[in-house]
Amino acid sequence: MSERRERDAGSKDVGGASPTRARVALVNMPFAMLEHPPLGLGLLKAGLARRGIGARIFNFNLRFGEAVGAATYGRLAMAHPTALVGEWAFSRALWGDDAASDAAYLRTVLGIAGDGSPPGVLVVPGADGGRASPDLPETLARVRGAIEPFLDECVRDVPWGDYDVVGFTSVFEQHVASLALARRLKERHPRLFVMMGGANCEGEMGATTLRSFPFLDAVCSGEGDAVFPEMIERRLAGRSIAGIPGILHREAAPVDAGAKRALATVGAPAPATSAPPVHDMDALPLPDFDDYFAELRSEDVKPRIVMETSRGCWWGAKQHCTFCGLNGSTMAFREKSADRALHELLYLLERHGARTRSVSAVDNIIPLQYFKDFLPRLRDMNLDLELFYETKSNLKKEQVELYREAGLTSIQPGIESLSTPVLRLMRKGVTALQNIQLLKWCAQYGVAPMWNYIIGFPGERPEHYAGQEDLVRSIAHLHAPSGWGTVRFDRFSPYFTQPDAFQLRRLRPYPAYGFVYRGVDEDARRDLAYFFEADYDGQDRVAEYTAPLVEALDDWIAHGATYALFSMSVGEQSWVFDLRPGAPSFVLPLKGLAQAVYEACDRIANRGQLAQRLERAGAGAPSEAAIDEALAALAERRLVVREGDDYLAVGVPLGYRYSPQGGVRKRFVEAMRTIDA
Repeated sequence: MSERRERDAGSKDVGGASPTRARVALVNMPFAMLEHPPLGLGLLKAGLARRGIGARIFNFNLRFGEAVGAATYGRLAMAHPTALVGEWAFSRALWGDDAASDAAYLRTVLGIAGDGSPPGVLVVPGADGGRASPDLPETLARVRGAIEPFLDECVRDVPWGDYDVVGFTSVFEQHVASLALARRLKERHPRLFVMMGGANCEGEMGATTLRSFPFLDAVCSGEGDAVFPEMIERRLAGRSIAGIPGILHREAAPVDAGAKRALATVGAPAPATSAPPVHDMDALPLPDFDDYFAELRSEDVKPRIVMETSRGCWWGAKQHCTFCGLNGSTMAFREKSADRALHELLYLLERHGARTRSVSAVDNIIPLQYFKDFLPRLRDMNLDLELFYETKSNLKKEQVELYREAGLTSIQPGIESLSTPVLRLMRKGVTALQNIQLLKWCAQYGVAPMWNYIIGFPGERPEHYAGQEDLVRSIAHLHAPSGWGTVRFDRFSPYFTQPDAFQLRRLRPYPAYGFVYRGVDEDARRDLAYFFEADYDGQDRVAEYTAPLVEALDDWIAHGATYALFSMSVGEQSWVFDLRPGAPSFVLPLKGLAQAVYEACDRIANRGQLAQRLERAGAGAPSEAAIDEALAALAERRLVVREGDDYLAVGVPLGYRYSPQGGVRKRFVEAMRTIDA
């Protein structure tokens, strides 16, 4: 299909009109993930189709990924967020050359000295203090060299004059790339109405974006599902867009009602407001990802279908985690019914399932009701999915099992720490043992937990980390964190909105913002920033008292795949196979009360609960002293971990979804031959 026919094809949603011509261009710029179609734009395109308005999504991130290579693109897209590597890469295209500023960024933010020595700070996933690859300077130079030709192609290869409105989505590190192209489009097509929306445009960030960049005509702040189509409909009819909540615009007057209508970009931005949040999630259209899958050509990119089944956070609405700023001003939790969620999933699979069976839910947290309706029904459908959800970590064992049976192969449980006092400072509502318990059950049922370890919270004390390194070595056979880092103070988080309550001083954007937005003043940079740092008491001691933990975490991240601790029952006893750091022997038999206590600690239990579980399991009624003796022996071998009066067995039962792999499997087979003999 030619580009013109492809563009004019429009889209069609159930119950909506079929547009005849695409009048709205929706743009997805780097560094949006290559693997994910843009959900926000897919919803807007479908919402416009309901009103009979055609739209085309241009996934220019895919084009740039082809230009620089998917691996290089992914490396920068997943770089350490506070370094803003992706934003800085496009900064020259927005502001022009400034060799001194670029050198200062490389030196002060990335630690790249003028002599070409390797970078000294993290710019790839991993530990906060890690070193990046020595080829980073050359990689960045190559990527930056590809940007001007890429932008020229974006301007040249699309008949922008045929469109009435161009809308850019901006989430995380898409802002500068979007601004760079928006400026070029406005210069080439001055009558084109150019606007931005997305998470980077919420609240003051959006108002300052409009105020600082005169080539933009409007910004959408907040959820644009209803207000964006309303604005487009008004513009195409030659009516004023004034008074639409969440649409920040410049004072304007319509021109030439009979031709392409545009608004002159004169005057000051309208006051900052936010669009009203969507309350009826079932009323949203089915997202349109056709343009993304039509444009995706690289075999190096493994796509994932994205869908949302809820917005906001039910936990955050009850108790906002101190460091979380993800929900902005829309914390209130709203969810789709199970019927609607399943209908949407089946629709997307029918349309795109031939390309991928991987599905990512973008929800901040899975709805609790879904454990009763959505997940059981999904399990019974046997759809052969690889599904991802974010969740809380205080799950029950049955819920983890249901996750896996429903097709969830990975989750993001928000673990963040293995210190209960630090978790309390975060307002996480869980304990360290609950986090460890989830990691164990994830290993047992074959669910990969994605998590990071965060240190350095205001109010934490050195004693909060006492014994953490030993705890980490005891559970080094479980799924390691992706990396570790110090806490940030993100916009919209309680740390940002209430700094005095946490004794934070000099709240300020990370230094990288000074280089990324070098063309605006300091006040504007602060209003554009999302990541902040601050001063607080005890900050200068964090590196010292967390050093033993950090060493253990680095080992866990690097070598965790070679560690194991699992058990199996043979006859009337259990065999525990221990391949963790410092394990005195690989094979350990357990029988009698020790075996019964170990199995009773599969779930977190205190002594009273253990006594009840032992009696129900037919182990009699052992004395408290006998139970304590068994627990002490198990703890000495690090087969159980303790917090206060609570105990948890940390070994993974062999079977179901868990089995040893690689070198661990070889040693297990050898051990089994010994047992059989």
